[in-house]
Amino acid sequence: MSGFFRYNFDKDLAIEDVNAKMIYGFNDTVVHFADVLKLVDSKSKTLFEEQSVGNVGRVSEFETDEFLLGNGNIIKESYKFEYHSEDYEMRSPTHILGKTTLLRKVA
Repeated sequence: MSGFFRYNFDKDLAIEDVNAKMIYGFNDTVVHFADVLKLVDSKSKTLFEEQSVGNVGRVSEFETDEFLLGNGNIIKESYKFEYHSEDYEMRSPTHILGKTTLLRKVA
C-alpha cells in the first residue's frame, strides 16, 4: 500500500491522502512535521530527519532508507523537492511531494 502527501515548508503543514494517514496512524489529514516525527520510532528519528528535510538543497528527488514507525509499520518514502521558480541554487524549498510506501507491519 502507498499513500501520498504534499508538505508546505512555509506553513509547516502536510496534507496526506487516506492511505498515508492509515500508514502513519494519523487521525487528521493535515499535520505538522513535528507530528510526523512523533510517530517515527526513537531509533529511526535522527535518520528520518536527515533523509527528509536534511536533503533540501542537495537534490531534487530522494528515496529514503526503511524506517520503523511507533505503530509497527515499516515504511520507505520518496520525495520530490519543489523550489521557487528562479531558485537555481535550491535554497528556498516550497514543497515536498511525497510517497509513503508500507513495506510491512512488524507488530
